[in-house]
Amino acid sequence: MPVETDEGLHDHWRARITIDFFDLHSEELVIDRADQIVTLFIALETASNPDQSAQIQNLAAEIIARRTAASAAHSACTRAFHRLWLDPETRDRAKAIAEQARKLLAMQA
Repeated sequence: MPVETDEGLHDHWRARITIDFFDLHSEELVIDRADQIVTLFIALETASNPDQSAQIQNLAAEIIARRTAASAAHSACTRAFHRLWLDPETRDRAKAIAEQARKLLAMQA
């Protein structure tokens, strides 16, 4: 009889092993990801603000593109954050994450 597997549980443990193996929760990497999130959040807010000039909105759009490119540092993190921000149902969660990231960076200063 075949054994059923919980795909979500498998994915969770696979992610945990990857995180542990590559030490992706090290303080330095957490700080780097927090910095990426805060920068991306500012760019997202700026690009969507109709009160900003077209030049500033374009600059913000360039930052968004660079931060979410496949070749960018921490692109999985920034892409996940970007998806949260783009969805109106999860935008408040993205804002809360950005605020926590900002607080973390402020503690490092």
